[in-house]
Amino acid sequence: MTFTREDYEMAAMAAGMRIDPGLDGMDAVAIIEGVLRRWNPLTDDGDALRLAIKLGLYLNMPGLEVGYRVDHVTHIERIVLIGDGLEAATRRAIFRAAVAVGRAMS
Repeated sequence: MTFTREDYEMAAMAAGMRIDPGLDGMDAVAIIEGVLRRWNPLTDDGDALRLAIKLGLYLNMPGLEVGYRVDHVTHIERIVLIGDGLEAATRRAIFRAAVAVGRAMS
């Protein structure tokens, strides 16, 4: 699954952040808690958890789902295991939910 720079921008917008492209084209650079640093909720558990909390996402791990609200409608995003483990799949689902929220905001 490939994500674009626009996806990163939408996820950041949903979290109330602005990003600049990272040097390697994947990680973004954002100001987080007053510090400029790399931001990639697809690879960093802490970034993904902070994103989930900021957006008020709820995780249902027994059902392998992430829930979120867009335009007063609750959506459920299945966590899809691709072979890279539950942690990576969960980060990906959180990111996809954030992208959806960001797109609804734009």
